[in-house]
Amino acid sequence: MGHFRRLINDLGLKEILLHGRKFTWANNHVSVKLDRVLCSVEWEELFSNCLLQFAASDDSDHCPLILGMNDIKLRQRRFHFESFWPKLQGFQEVVEEAWNSAPVVPCPFETLYRKLQATSKKLQGWSQKNVGHVKTQIGLAREVLHQ
Repeated sequence: MGHFRRLINDLGLKEILLHGRKFTWANNHVSVKLDRVLCSVEWEELFSNCLLQFAASDDSDHCPLILGMNDIKLRQRRFHFESFWPKLQGFQEVVEEAWNSAPVVPCPFETLYRKLQATSKKLQGWSQKNVGHVKTQIGLAREVLHQ
């Protein structure tokens, strides 16, 4: 292991940080970061917008890693699902339409990503049109109750 660490130092390699998760392997009692992605300073300069993420796996106790190129989007709003949406009229139709609108591609992870992205985008638009801004409505309701 010492030889390997010296080689990494001699080559000037550095670790690309994993976003969204601390560990890449887990069993019932232990979680460890076994898997890493290393790069040179030159590579990092060429691909400064890369993003290392994890993919869920039901078949293994390892967490597959996905290195995306130019995937970092600054200040992108997060999708927030409201628990009452499924009870509203039109919800199921919006989800079904959005899910089916995304094209199927050879990579199942990419297909899933596209379907989830289309669904979140459609639901956000549907919510703005049919529900409005939830935080504003809650604030108004609190004000009415207070008075």
